Amino acid sequence: MLTECASCCPNLDSPVPFTSTKRLRACGDTATTLPVDLLLEIAVRSDAVTIIRCAAVSKPLRASILDPVFRRRLALRGFDPSLLRGISYKLEADGVVRVGQTLPSSSKPIPVRSKPASLCCFEPVAWRDGIAVFRHNSYSCDQNHVDVVVDSRRSLTERLTVCNSITGHTVSLPPVALRENHYPPALLTVDDNFELLVADKDLGTRVYSSRDGGWSATRAAHHAVHPPPRPLRHRNKHPVVIGRTVHWLCVPGWFHNLGKAHALQIVALHVDTAQAAVIELPRGCVSRMNGFKSNDAITLAVSADGARLLSLIVSETQVISMWSLSAGGGWSRQVLMDRQHWGVHRSVRFEGFGERSGTLLFHMTNVGLASKQEAQALRMSDNPTTTNISHVRLHEINLAWMLRAMKSFA
Repeated sequence: MLTECASCCPNLDSPVPFTSTKRLRACGDTATTLPVDLLLEIAVRSDAVTIIRCAAVSKPLRASILDPVFRRRLALRGFDPSLLRGISYKLEADGVVRVGQTLPSSSKPIPVRSKPASLCCFEPVAWRDGIAVFRHNSYSCDQNHVDVVVDSRRSLTERLTVCNSITGHTVSLPPVALRENHYPPALLTVDDNFELLVADKDLGTRVYSSRDGGWSATRAAHHAVHPPPRPLRHRNKHPVVIGRTVHWLCVPGWFHNLGKAHALQIVALHVDTAQAAVIELPRGCVSRMNGFKSNDAITLAVSADGARLLSLIVSETQVISMWSLSAGGGWSRQVLMDRQHWGVHRSVRFEGFGERSGTLLFHMTNVGLASKQEAQALRMSDNPTTTNISHVRLHEINLAWMLRAMKSFA
């Protein structure tokens, strides 16, 4: 049960499997002899699975773990690698399309299915905390039905499906009309009620609430930038949500080279007030980048501390760094990994960042898809020169939400 507390728990010395009823009773006996405060100190230093198991030991311990004070302590721990439950992606090699999933404890891909016709119908457009949002591609699998309709005013109707990768539950959302060149969708909340935000090129927003079962009316944003920034809609440019503010990487409306990082800026939109602002990248950030300074080598993230600061991950000439924006408006820089030490000698394309686990996914030329989590790197493709990897997603657990959803013992 409590693998970390075996040294201080006399009932954990017996060779009883962790999941057995006898082990649960043994830990229950220990919970009655050790102070709850001491057990909480052990639990707050444990992984997610151990914390959930601790909550089943006794009524006092469960009540303390479900208390908001304990959840706030968990938030202060920063990144927790145990919250990463898997990484999924689409592989295309020699004309064959497959979906693979890699578990955190293994670098070997696990094939999920290999039906090219059905896989071509969906494209992931957003993911967060185990929830993934898929867009129906232009044509359905039978190639006879159009799923995205463009009208004379250059607007399109999106059909989106939301899938919970933990429970397997899916829901098809009502069609929503958007102007072309819209911003990437953003999951605002992921708990018993999820909210999905979509924004057109002028930052007119609509929010789908699973509680209400429909889309809100379009709300215009208040901003003083004309023409408005142009969003980057690359497959690896995911927005970052901090509180009720959504952040996107963009370029100025007058800038036309979307592949370069020279003119990149961040657009921040507060959902409740509809106030939008432009945040300039830190000075010297782009100049440190190597090669052609492609915007594939820069991505949004959050900091590891409990403050969840807006951050940028940048592939520089010698290192991969994280720049974080403080509440006072200043940027600070820290080195995440030394490129020479990790053997990252080629160009890097970031594919995603796990805000719960701190996992950084990136693609290296002639190496393939890899991830950095704490002090280990995982290589995920065996034939990088002949394999095209896309539709990459991280599946993480929101431990705070899981604890909120648990009920106290009667």
